[in-house]
Amino acid sequence: MSGPKSDSGKSHDTGKERGDDRRVAQQDVTRDRRKESDRRDLRYGVKFVTSGSLVELEDWLDENCSESWRLVFLDMDESLDSKDVQIMFASKSDKDKFVATHSR
Repeated sequence: MSGPKSDSGKSHDTGKERGDDRRVAQQDVTRDRRKESDRRDLRYGVKFVTSGSLVELEDWLDENCSESWRLVFLDMDESLDSKDVQIMFASKSDKDKFVATHSR
């Protein structure tokens, strides 16, 4: 004679398997996300304050960086003039070129 069954007719093992599938799917999504843009490849960073256009800054980065980079907007003053950004670079030479060109 077997023990009592739940109303749904599903055993505890079925729910456990479903949970395992969910974890596998979540791991696959995480791996895919990392492939698209892995921040660990951007090892060199600089914080930068500018009153200039961020579009122009991004254009400069596109034209002058030999490897990947990422610009992150951090803050803006109340007058909306001064913007704080962080720029991360995959290569030290790209970072050094940026600093040499944009430092005072």
